[in-house]
Amino acid sequence: MKIEQINQCYLAYNLEHDMHIREYYMYCISLLRDRLANYSGSINVVLGPYAVVFPNQNKVVRIDLQVEHTLVKAGGRSVEEIIHGTVEYGDNQQYLIRIPNYEYYNSLDYVIEYSAPNVYNMGTNSFFDQYCKKVLHIYPMLYDQNCSVLDERSNVSCLFTKGNIRRDAIVERMQKSNLDIKNITNCFESQELQSVYNKTKILVNIHQTEHHDTFEELRVLPALLNGVIVVSEDVPLKDKILYSDLVIWASYQDLPSKVLEVSNNYEYYHNMIFGKKKLEEYSSQMIKSNYKNINSIV
Repeated sequence: MKIEQINQCYLAYNLEHDMHIREYYMYCISLLRDRLANYSGSINVVLGPYAVVFPNQNKVVRIDLQVEHTLVKAGGRSVEEIIHGTVEYGDNQQYLIRIPNYEYYNSLDYVIEYSAPNVYNMGTNSFFDQYCKKVLHIYPMLYDQNCSVLDERSNVSCLFTKGNIRRDAIVERMQKSNLDIKNITNCFESQELQSVYNKTKILVNIHQTEHHDTFEELRVLPALLNGVIVVSEDVPLKDKILYSDLVIWASYQDLPSKVLEVSNNYEYYHNMIFGKKKLEEYSSQMIKSNYKNINSIV
């Protein structure tokens, strides 16, 4: 556990935090550090489920990241953990609100959410009115923007662990279409991920199950920031994703044909997504939103 003094404040965090989300965790630390550096008062902040003894009597603010899928459908793995209410979106399907370990998150002063659709979904049920007031939406802006067409880009990649039947089935179909697709596993560190992105033309994003529908922004937005075209399985609440028009959407069954189409017309799609400075405009908005939300802690 690291306890860092910033002016009259202290920030406590764990450099060995869960490797699957560590880069996002450290990005949130950087935002908190900037906030405290510009704060004239005194306060202690803990990011994560850690018991910390501070060398002062400052007020302690407890914050953690909620990174699970909360936008789900009934019948899936772990979907029944905690559910409050249902809501129907444009695809005429009933969606549920799932917050694992809800009592813990509700005990915190603030909860950081990476997904705007998650936040919107929770807000559809009055049960979460008080909880939503402590939710801070922070986009995973993990990289500076680099959208050039690099000569070494050649791969079509998937970033997930092998052994998921639903994902493996699509990968197999794409391989039969003679796509040079690589399943990248156990890759979580920032520099290692960026090396993968710099070699990748297209990232294919596929949900874990047919019941978990939160858009995987922790995977997708960093890829876009590195100039990777993203072809993603469709999601509900796309209108709540600021940069949804920069993602190529397809149904689960149509993913192989859509990826092949994008691969065969790579320069056209790359220019369509990255050639009009839309991502630059969205990035500016997302960075401002992140600072606005993180500044609300004190």
